[in-house]
Amino acid sequence: MLRKVSPGTPKRLEGILPITWSDCLCCAGPVGGIRMKDGKLAVWHESLEAKALAYKFQQPGKLTLMIDHRGQFHLDGILVHYKVLLEAIRASEPVKAPKEGDYESGFAEVKVPPGMSQTDPVFEERIRTVYAELTAKGWKGG
Repeated sequence: MLRKVSPGTPKRLEGILPITWSDCLCCAGPVGGIRMKDGKLAVWHESLEAKALAYKFQQPGKLTLMIDHRGQFHLDGILVHYKVLLEAIRASEPVKAPKEGDYESGFAEVKVPPGMSQTDPVFEERIRTVYAELTAKGWKGG
């Protein structure tokens, strides 16, 4: 039912909090939804447009993209079309180190399904292109 209403919803939700949660959300870790008193689940709705996703590529730290066996990319569990992913990376500001003088600004990786390699022909060119775009924005990794 959830996928029918909101196709951009992740397949697996991390960190489901009760509605009675009284602390800030930053202390809760990753939060994918809130369990309501009536047993229903409130899930964050996120725009999948390139301009809206661009901010995710400006935060220093670690960035993990997942790619499935068909060569489709997932960011935070949400399917992001390849063209939109590249547009979002290009629209983002260069990633900067958290403090002046820090060496690393960010580390990016693309995880492939078990038993597959980043050099498999299914997605080799796409991964190479994504890494090139991320490197142009200051990300390390590969």
